[in-house]
Amino acid sequence: GMELPKERNEKVEIDGLDDHVRYIQTKFASQIAQFQSMVQDGWYDFESLSVLYPPGSKVVAKNAGGGGIDMTCQVIWNRYEQGRTVAGQTRSYFKVCFQFLVAVSASQATMVEIVEGIDSFEGRRPILSSLNFVPTFVYPDKDRENLLARFRARGRTFNRVALCGTHLYMAYDKGSFFAKRAGGAISSGLTTSVALATGGRVIVDTVGAYHHGHSLGTGYDPMVTGIKYKYKEYMLHERSSRQGRGETGTVSAAATANERSDDGLILFDQVPDDFLDMVWPFVIGFSLTTRGWGDILVDGLEDIQWNEDVFDRLVLPETR
Repeated sequence: GMELPKERNEKVEIDGLDDHVRYIQTKFASQIAQFQSMVQDGWYDFESLSVLYPPGSKVVAKNAGGGGIDMTCQVIWNRYEQGRTVAGQTRSYFKVCFQFLVAVSASQATMVEIVEGIDSFEGRRPILSSLNFVPTFVYPDKDRENLLARFRARGRTFNRVALCGTHLYMAYDKGSFFAKRAGGAISSGLTTSVALATGGRVIVDTVGAYHHGHSLGTGYDPMVTGIKYKYKEYMLHERSSRQGRGETGTVSAAATANERSDDGLILFDQVPDDFLDMVWPFVIGFSLTTRGWGDILVDGLEDIQWNEDVFDRLVLPETR
Protein backbone atom coordinates (compact mmCIF):
# COMPACT_ATOMS: atom_id res chain seq x y z
CA GLY A 1 0.00 0.00 0.00
CA MET A 2 3.02 2.34 -0.07
CA GLU A 3 3.99 4.20 -3.22
CA LEU A 4 7.74 4.47 -3.65
CA PRO A 5 9.19 8.00 -3.93
CA LYS A 6 10.13 9.36 -7.34
CA GLU A 7 12.92 11.59 -6.02
CA ARG A 8 15.71 10.76 -3.58
CA ASN A 9 14.72 13.49 -1.06
CA GLU A 10 10.97 12.82 -1.24
CA LYS A 11 9.40 11.69 2.06
CA VAL A 12 7.08 8.71 2.39
CA GLU A 13 4.27 8.81 4.94
CA ILE A 14 2.58 5.66 6.28
CA ASP A 15 -0.57 6.21 8.31
CA GLY A 16 -0.15 5.11 11.92
CA LEU A 17 3.56 4.29 11.69
CA ASP A 18 4.74 7.24 13.81
CA ASP A 19 2.18 6.39 16.51
CA HIS A 20 3.28 2.76 16.47
CA VAL A 21 6.95 3.73 16.90
CA ARG A 22 6.15 6.10 19.75
CA TYR A 23 4.15 3.37 21.50
CA ILE A 24 7.08 0.93 21.33
CA GLN A 25 9.56 3.58 22.51
CA THR A 26 7.33 4.44 25.46
CA LYS A 27 6.58 0.83 26.46
CA PHE A 28 10.26 -0.19 26.38
CA ALA A 29 11.76 3.15 27.43
CA SER A 30 13.70 1.75 30.41
CA GLN A 31 15.15 -1.14 28.40
CA ILE A 32 16.16 1.19 25.54
CA ALA A 33 17.81 3.57 28.01
CA GLN A 34 19.75 0.63 29.50
CA PHE A 35 20.96 -0.41 26.05
CA GLN A 36 22.01 3.15 25.18
CA SER A 37 23.93 3.48 28.46
CA MET A 38 25.76 0.21 27.80
CA VAL A 39 26.64 1.29 24.26
CA GLN A 40 27.98 4.63 25.50
CA ASP A 41 30.31 2.67 27.79
CA GLY A 42 31.66 0.78 24.77
CA TRP A 43 29.84 -2.53 25.20
CA TYR A 44 26.92 -4.36 23.59
CA ASP A 45 24.96 -7.57 23.95
CA PHE A 46 22.71 -9.44 21.55
CA GLU A 47 19.55 -7.59 22.56
CA SER A 48 21.16 -4.16 22.10
CA LEU A 49 22.37 -4.70 18.52
CA SER A 50 19.37 -2.81 17.10
CA VAL A 51 20.48 0.27 19.09
CA LEU A 52 23.91 0.05 17.43
CA TYR A 53 22.49 0.00 13.90
CA PRO A 54 19.52 2.39 13.51
CA PRO A 55 18.46 2.78 9.85
CA GLY A 56 20.14 5.76 8.17
CA SER A 57 23.18 5.74 10.43
CA LYS A 58 26.77 5.35 9.21
CA VAL A 59 29.22 2.61 10.21
CA VAL A 60 32.93 2.05 9.63
CA ALA A 61 33.47 -1.23 7.76
CA LYS A 62 36.70 -2.46 9.34
CA ASN A 63 39.16 -4.05 6.90
CA ALA A 64 36.60 -3.81 4.10
CA GLY A 65 39.46 -3.75 1.60
CA GLY A 66 41.71 -5.99 3.70
CA GLY A 67 45.01 -5.00 5.28
CA GLY A 68 43.47 -2.29 7.47
CA ILE A 69 41.67 -0.48 4.62
CA ASP A 70 38.43 0.85 6.10
CA MET A 71 35.41 2.62 4.59
CA THR A 72 31.95 3.72 5.69
CA CYS A 73 28.57 2.20 4.87
CA GLN A 74 25.02 3.25 5.62
CA VAL A 75 22.48 1.13 7.53
CA ILE A 76 19.32 0.37 5.53
CA TRP A 77 17.40 -1.89 7.92
CA ASN A 78 17.86 -4.33 10.78
CA ARG A 79 15.72 -7.07 12.27
CA TYR A 80 15.75 -10.08 14.58
CA GLU A 81 14.82 -13.50 13.24
CA GLN A 82 14.29 -16.94 14.70
CA GLY A 83 14.90 -20.32 13.14
CA ARG A 84 15.49 -23.95 13.99
CA THR A 85 18.76 -25.80 13.77
CA VAL A 86 19.14 -29.29 12.30
CA ALA A 87 18.79 -30.64 15.84
CA GLY A 88 15.46 -28.85 16.21
CA GLN A 89 16.68 -26.17 18.60
CA THR A 90 15.39 -22.59 18.28
CA ARG A 91 18.07 -20.03 17.43
CA SER A 92 17.88 -16.24 17.22
CA TYR A 93 19.69 -14.16 14.63
CA PHE A 94 20.25 -10.46 14.11
CA LYS A 95 20.48 -9.23 10.53
CA VAL A 96 21.46 -5.77 9.34
CA CYS A 97 21.62 -4.46 5.77
CA PHE A 98 24.34 -2.02 4.69
CA GLN A 99 24.83 -0.13 1.44
CA PHE A 100 27.85 1.44 -0.28
CA LEU A 101 28.76 2.60 -3.81
CA VAL A 102 30.84 1.00 -6.53
CA ALA A 103 31.57 1.82 -10.18
CA VAL A 104 29.80 -0.51 -12.63
CA SER A 105 31.03 1.24 -15.79
CA ALA A 106 33.44 4.00 -16.79
CA SER A 107 30.80 6.65 -16.10
CA GLN A 108 28.25 5.16 -13.68
CA ALA A 109 28.17 4.05 -10.07
CA THR A 110 25.40 2.36 -8.13
CA MET A 111 24.49 1.21 -4.63
CA VAL A 112 25.50 -2.26 -3.42
CA GLU A 113 23.57 -3.86 -0.56
CA ILE A 114 24.87 -6.60 1.72
CA VAL A 115 23.34 -8.32 4.75
CA GLU A 116 25.49 -9.13 7.79
CA GLY A 117 24.19 -11.77 10.20
CA ILE A 118 25.09 -12.22 13.87
CA ASP A 119 24.11 -15.35 15.82
CA SER A 120 22.74 -15.00 19.34
CA PHE A 121 25.32 -14.99 22.13
CA GLU A 122 25.51 -14.59 25.87
CA GLY A 123 27.16 -11.78 27.82
CA ARG A 124 28.69 -8.51 26.67
CA ARG A 125 31.29 -7.75 24.04
CA PRO A 126 33.47 -4.68 23.31
CA ILE A 127 32.21 -2.62 20.37
CA LEU A 128 35.50 -1.45 18.86
CA SER A 129 37.31 -4.78 18.83
CA SER A 130 34.64 -7.39 18.09
CA LEU A 131 32.48 -5.93 15.30
CA ASN A 132 33.18 -5.89 11.57
CA PHE A 133 30.98 -2.81 11.23
CA VAL A 134 31.54 -0.21 13.96
CA PRO A 135 28.96 2.59 14.34
CA THR A 136 30.56 5.99 13.76
CA PHE A 137 28.83 7.50 16.81
CA VAL A 138 31.01 5.44 19.17
CA TYR A 139 34.16 7.23 17.98
CA PRO A 140 35.30 10.45 19.69
CA ASP A 141 34.17 13.53 17.77
CA LYS A 142 37.64 14.42 16.50
CA ASP A 143 38.44 10.86 15.37
CA ARG A 144 35.08 10.59 13.62
CA GLU A 145 35.59 13.88 11.78
CA ASN A 146 39.08 12.84 10.67
CA LEU A 147 37.81 9.48 9.42
CA LEU A 148 34.94 10.96 7.44
CA ALA A 149 37.18 13.69 6.00
CA ARG A 150 39.63 11.04 4.76
CA PHE A 151 36.87 8.93 3.24
CA ARG A 152 35.27 11.96 1.56
CA ALA A 153 38.64 12.84 0.01
CA ARG A 154 38.73 9.28 -1.35
CA GLY A 155 35.24 9.80 -2.76
CA ARG A 156 36.32 12.93 -4.64
CA THR A 157 39.25 11.02 -6.16
CA PHE A 158 36.86 8.17 -6.99
CA ASN A 159 34.60 10.56 -8.91
CA ARG A 160 37.56 11.80 -10.94
CA VAL A 161 39.20 8.47 -11.80
CA ALA A 162 36.39 5.89 -11.77
CA LEU A 163 33.59 7.95 -13.36
CA CYS A 164 35.52 10.01 -15.92
CA GLY A 165 33.75 8.34 -18.87
CA THR A 166 36.83 6.62 -20.28
CA HIS A 167 40.04 4.88 -19.20
CA LEU A 168 42.64 6.95 -17.35
CA TYR A 169 46.44 6.74 -17.27
CA MET A 170 47.80 7.28 -13.73
CA ALA A 171 50.56 6.38 -11.29
CA TYR A 172 50.14 4.29 -8.13
CA ASP A 173 52.15 4.12 -4.91
CA LYS A 174 53.86 0.99 -3.62
CA GLY A 175 51.45 -1.38 -1.91
CA SER A 176 48.48 0.10 -3.82
CA PHE A 177 48.20 -2.39 -6.69
CA PHE A 178 46.77 -5.85 -5.94
CA ALA A 179 47.65 -8.03 -8.91
CA LYS A 180 45.32 -10.83 -9.95
CA ARG A 181 47.01 -14.14 -9.31
CA ALA A 182 44.57 -16.13 -11.38
CA GLY A 183 42.22 -15.15 -14.15
CA GLY A 184 38.75 -15.32 -12.69
CA ALA A 185 35.56 -14.97 -14.68
CA ILE A 186 33.12 -12.58 -13.10
CA SER A 187 30.85 -15.42 -12.12
CA SER A 188 33.54 -17.66 -10.60
CA GLY A 189 34.36 -15.61 -7.49
CA LEU A 190 37.77 -17.31 -7.34
CA THR A 191 40.05 -14.42 -8.21
CA THR A 192 42.64 -13.64 -5.54
CA SER A 193 45.06 -10.75 -5.32
CA VAL A 194 48.38 -9.86 -3.72
CA ALA A 195 49.70 -6.33 -3.06
CA LEU A 196 52.84 -5.34 -4.92
CA ALA A 197 55.70 -3.76 -2.99
CA THR A 198 56.56 -1.33 -5.79
CA GLY A 199 54.77 1.55 -7.48
CA GLY A 200 54.12 1.93 -11.17
CA ARG A 201 51.81 3.13 -13.94
CA VAL A 202 48.27 1.90 -14.48
CA ILE A 203 45.35 2.33 -16.87
CA VAL A 204 42.17 2.56 -14.79
CA ASP A 205 39.63 0.77 -16.97
CA THR A 206 36.48 -0.73 -15.41
CA VAL A 207 34.85 -1.73 -18.70
CA GLY A 208 38.02 -3.26 -20.14
CA ALA A 209 38.58 -5.31 -16.98
CA TYR A 210 35.08 -6.81 -17.05
CA HIS A 211 35.37 -7.57 -20.76
CA HIS A 212 38.57 -9.50 -20.01
CA GLY A 213 36.85 -11.53 -17.30
CA HIS A 214 38.15 -9.64 -14.27
CA SER A 215 36.17 -7.99 -11.51
CA LEU A 216 36.89 -6.34 -8.18
CA GLY A 217 38.02 -9.12 -5.88
CA THR A 218 40.05 -7.68 -2.99
CA GLY A 219 38.40 -7.21 0.38
CA TYR A 220 35.80 -8.56 2.79
CA ASP A 221 34.22 -11.54 1.02
CA PRO A 222 30.51 -10.69 1.55
CA MET A 223 31.10 -7.17 0.20
CA VAL A 224 33.07 -8.45 -2.81
CA THR A 225 30.29 -10.97 -3.51
CA GLY A 226 27.72 -8.16 -3.30
CA ILE A 227 29.72 -6.18 -5.89
CA LYS A 228 29.75 -9.13 -8.29
CA TYR A 229 25.98 -9.63 -7.98
CA LYS A 230 25.37 -5.91 -8.50
CA TYR A 231 27.43 -5.90 -11.67
CA LYS A 232 25.36 -8.81 -13.01
CA GLU A 233 22.23 -6.82 -12.19
CA TYR A 234 23.66 -3.81 -14.03
CA MET A 235 24.44 -5.91 -17.11
CA LEU A 236 20.87 -7.24 -17.17
CA HIS A 237 19.58 -3.68 -16.76
CA GLU A 238 21.69 -2.43 -19.68
CA ARG A 239 20.63 -5.35 -21.86
CA SER A 240 16.96 -4.69 -21.10
CA SER A 241 17.42 -0.97 -21.79
CA ARG A 242 19.05 -1.64 -25.16
CA GLN A 243 16.33 -4.08 -26.16
CA GLY A 244 13.71 -1.51 -25.20
CA ARG A 245 15.42 1.02 -27.47
CA GLY A 246 15.88 -1.52 -30.24
CA GLU A 247 19.67 -1.34 -29.96
CA THR A 248 22.30 -4.06 -30.17
CA GLY A 249 25.99 -4.26 -29.39
CA THR A 250 28.11 -3.71 -26.30
CA VAL A 251 27.09 -1.97 -23.11
CA SER A 252 26.89 1.78 -23.52
CA ALA A 253 28.77 3.87 -20.99
CA ALA A 254 26.86 7.06 -21.81
CA ALA A 255 24.66 8.72 -19.19
CA THR A 256 22.58 11.86 -19.41
CA ALA A 257 21.69 12.70 -15.80
CA ASN A 258 23.40 12.86 -12.45
CA GLU A 259 20.99 10.27 -11.10
CA ARG A 260 18.85 7.82 -13.06
CA SER A 261 16.35 5.27 -11.78
CA ASP A 262 15.30 2.72 -14.39
CA ASP A 263 13.80 -0.65 -13.47
CA GLY A 264 14.63 -0.01 -9.82
CA LEU A 265 18.40 0.43 -10.41
CA ILE A 266 19.72 3.84 -9.34
CA LEU A 267 22.77 5.02 -11.31
CA PHE A 268 25.00 8.01 -10.56
CA ASP A 269 27.18 9.84 -13.07
CA GLN A 270 28.97 11.37 -10.07
CA VAL A 271 28.73 10.25 -6.45
CA PRO A 272 26.67 12.89 -4.56
CA ASP A 273 28.31 14.79 -1.70
CA ASP A 274 26.19 12.93 0.87
CA PHE A 275 27.64 9.60 -0.27
CA LEU A 276 31.29 10.52 -0.93
CA ASP A 277 32.49 8.66 2.17
CA MET A 278 30.69 5.46 1.09
CA VAL A 279 32.64 4.56 -2.08
CA TRP A 280 34.42 1.21 -2.42
CA PRO A 281 38.16 1.85 -1.79
CA PHE A 282 39.31 0.11 -4.99
CA VAL A 283 39.01 0.57 -8.72
CA ILE A 284 40.21 -1.91 -11.33
CA GLY A 285 42.78 -1.47 -14.06
CA PHE A 286 45.77 -2.75 -16.04
CA SER A 287 49.27 -2.17 -14.70
CA LEU A 288 51.82 -1.31 -17.37
CA THR A 289 54.54 -2.14 -14.85
CA THR A 290 53.45 -5.75 -14.22
CA ARG A 291 51.52 -6.15 -17.50
CA GLY A 292 48.52 -7.54 -15.67
CA TRP A 293 45.10 -6.67 -14.26
CA GLY A 294 44.46 -5.87 -10.62
CA ASP A 295 42.62 -3.84 -8.00
CA ILE A 296 44.05 -0.38 -7.32
CA LEU A 297 43.65 1.40 -4.00
CA VAL A 298 42.01 4.76 -4.73
CA ASP A 299 44.05 6.41 -1.96
CA GLY A 300 47.25 5.33 -3.73
CA LEU A 301 46.44 6.83 -7.14
CA GLU A 302 48.02 10.07 -8.28
CA ASP A 303 48.63 12.01 -11.46
CA ILE A 304 51.81 11.14 -13.32
CA GLN A 305 54.61 13.65 -12.77
CA TRP A 306 56.08 14.06 -16.22
CA ASN A 307 59.73 15.08 -16.67
CA GLU A 308 59.67 17.97 -19.12
CA ASP A 309 63.41 17.78 -19.83
CA VAL A 310 63.42 14.14 -21.02
CA PHE A 311 63.50 15.15 -24.72
CA ASP A 312 66.34 17.58 -24.10
CA ARG A 313 68.38 14.83 -22.44
CA LEU A 314 67.72 12.31 -25.22
CA VAL A 315 68.25 14.56 -28.27
CA LEU A 316 71.36 16.60 -29.01
CA PRO A 317 70.83 20.36 -29.32
CA GLU A 318 71.09 21.94 -32.77
CA THR A 319 74.58 23.30 -32.03
CA ARG A 320 75.87 19.73 -31.81
